[in-house]
Amino acid sequence: MENILALHIGHDATALLIDDKSFVAISEERVTRIKNYFGFPLNAAEKLLKEKKINWSEIDKILITSKSIKNSRDYKNFFFFNFINHDFCNEIGLSVRLKFVLNFLKRNKTFDFYLKEFLSKKNYNGKILYLDHHLCHIASSLAMYPFRRSYLLSLDGGGDNINWSFYSYRNQNLKLLENSMTFYQNKKICVHDTPADVYANTAKFLGFRRLRDEGKIMGLSASGKPKYFKYFDNLLIFEKGRFISKLGSQDRPLLQKIKNFFNLIIFGLSYDNVQVEDMKNNIKKNFKKEDICCSLQKWCEKISHKFFDYLSEKYNFNNEKILLSGGFFSNVLINQKIKERRDIDNVYVVPNMSDGGLVLGAIYHYLSNQEKKKFFGSIAKNTFFGLKPEIFNISKNNYKRQKLEKSKLSNFVAQNLIKNKIVGIINDRMEFGPRALGNRSILANPTKKNITKILNRRLKRSDFMPFAPMIRDVDAKKILENYSSEDYSSRFMTITYNVKQKYHEKLRNILHLDNTFRVQIIDKIENQLCYEILTNFFKKSGIPCIINTSFNVHDDPIVMSINDAIKALNHDVIDLLVADNEVITKK
Repeated sequence: MENILALHIGHDATALLIDDKSFVAISEERVTRIKNYFGFPLNAAEKLLKEKKINWSEIDKILITSKSIKNSRDYKNFFFFNFINHDFCNEIGLSVRLKFVLNFLKRNKTFDFYLKEFLSKKNYNGKILYLDHHLCHIASSLAMYPFRRSYLLSLDGGGDNINWSFYSYRNQNLKLLENSMTFYQNKKICVHDTPADVYANTAKFLGFRRLRDEGKIMGLSASGKPKYFKYFDNLLIFEKGRFISKLGSQDRPLLQKIKNFFNLIIFGLSYDNVQVEDMKNNIKKNFKKEDICCSLQKWCEKISHKFFDYLSEKYNFNNEKILLSGGFFSNVLINQKIKERRDIDNVYVVPNMSDGGLVLGAIYHYLSNQEKKKFFGSIAKNTFFGLKPEIFNISKNNYKRQKLEKSKLSNFVAQNLIKNKIVGIINDRMEFGPRALGNRSILANPTKKNITKILNRRLKRSDFMPFAPMIRDVDAKKILENYSSEDYSSRFMTITYNVKQKYHEKLRNILHLDNTFRVQIIDKIENQLCYEILTNFFKKSGIPCIINTSFNVHDDPIVMSINDAIKALNHDVIDLLVADNEVITKK
């Protein structure tokens, strides 16, 4: 089999490398320590090549997760191929704007030209294939959930000039049924007006960051009232298979394009600002953020149901399996609402649903049926596709290191959780995607008074953000309403559940205001250490769950290496560190 490298270049830049034995994937942010790295995943690619002990010249094919980028003359190419990170989803700085102006006069070179120029310096002689953005989203779902009979939906803010696509999968045949371009007779226009766009622009309107802080809106939504529901209901509607904005498509008229250009040069607005301006003009200044968030969330749930009503009627849904991908489905509350529909049997949300997951879809789409069966032949139970922690040496003078057998280690951790210690775990291969699922996690006692305030202070998080619990598979039905053992999305924290009444008081510290959990269900096979920690904690406390949050301070990426984890220990983010079979504490 060939050595194939898949690259996603843009926000949440990511690389994946596969050979005849296995594949490994990592996002650029984990290596550079720059959250949501926007650019070329050079360092991630170099890490993967080192892991596989090959160089660029030994790669047979490179897959790029966008078709439209090939002939793009966008000014961002300059930054991509100078390996400069910048968050183009939000305002850009003056130095970047000056470079844009200088580079604007040299727009005769395409992305493909720059890429080939870069690869020639690496002695790469293989082929470069450009794949459709939304097809990569769809294929990433099948890589995780290869059901023989299912429907697949991707929905995001836009990619390759479409913002949603809908497929069927029958007898190993993936068929495009329709997408957002269907209703525009395949004209090459930018159609980026979806609920995902509205969500991102509302984040900006509220003073948050686009494509970064949308989770804060979801967290705040339970605290407010839907006072502004009508505003959102008029802003964007779904009608006859189309999302229609009252402000028109983002294929703006000439005058607006000129205004957008000057907004970029003068104010650094690198995104279409029309929706944000409309919010400023139509929403009263004395609003509460919680009310805006609640209104937006309720409206998103309504328009999502309208979309599914349309699909259900057209394709005669009857207890269907729906595979969901794209950034919009990072909204775990919406995923729960879709799962609860009567015409849906179950929903399966790809764990790396945003653009970082495109590389997985690119690889899956490219492989032969035989190779797909080898690497993706069964339903995925974990996402441990990343790198292992490196061998490490730390000063004996500053740290206490204690090796324990696995059986004793889990009991030791459970005892420390009972004592209200906060435990960091860095173990085996890193998770692929935005969620820490036990290998790069922080664990805490959910019964400790003010535990959320303590964790928020240590992790520098907003107080309104809820924490997620980790629960054993054998306990899930006792705690969660409407849970089934076939709810594979629950393994990856991509869906919420209502918590049964009898656990409301016991778990009040971490129960969200709407009485839901964004939960991770684990079994003994996939994560024996965390499973045994839970078992011992339950025996000692009678509580069948523990807090599992990602091992990072707010606005930092999840830790990748032992050194990253040690820094957290040094800064008292955690009280003790579990690294494989060792416990490390400060002296």
